[in-house]
Amino acid sequence: MHPEEFVLLWILIIFGPAALSFTVSPSLLRAIVLILVGTFAMPLYLKMAINKRRILFERQLGDALMVISNGLRAGFSFPQALDNVTKDLADPIGSEFRSVGRELQLGGDIEIALTKVAVRMNSGDMKLLTTSVVVQQQVGGNLAEILDTISQTIRERLSIKRSVKTLTAQGRISGQIIGFLPIALLMILSVLNPAYVQPFFTTTYGHMMLVISIVMECIGFFVIHKIVDIKF
Repeated sequence: MHPEEFVLLWILIIFGPAALSFTVSPSLLRAIVLILVGTFAMPLYLKMAINKRRILFERQLGDALMVISNGLRAGFSFPQALDNVTKDLADPIGSEFRSVGRELQLGGDIEIALTKVAVRMNSGDMKLLTTSVVVQQQVGGNLAEILDTISQTIRERLSIKRSVKTLTAQGRISGQIIGFLPIALLMILSVLNPAYVQPFFTTTYGHMMLVISIVMECIGFFVIHKIVDIKF
């Protein structure tokens, strides 16, 4: 999706549901809530997509290092070994390493090219690879063995992450269900029995209860997220 398409879709999500809701049942508060939801929906989706791409990149990095290591043992130079990664592995790591190879072909510095990928993907493992390649170029050594060691380290870290994710799955799913249940219940009741939930949107006490509920939902989501978010 091009940036202008993303922005256009974002604008439609912000104002489309609110305009439709206000046309069917005029309620300024409901329209404002829908606008706020639409405002934060696309950035949240974008953040989730970025995290998904970063996680996939880190999963592929171990295999990429093995491909580079085998290429170096076969007599290829480091740029040629990188080219093997772009041919053998799919995106996102294929496209990221393709940009590194393209920059090296244009005379760019290998440290700068690899650092750009590490920063863009926010990957500590990629920063470790960059440091290893730069140190090897400066002091010498067997780069293939270094990459094998890094690849094994990455695989062990991914194994630990999967174990932690499995152990915290119950807490994450419970937080999602408990957080989504009141919102889903309010939406269902708004369709089945609008008069029952109308006081929430037409009275002062109802507005206060909605605000308090939203604040408590946000606090609960934040607390559960912090509990199950294990830092490595």
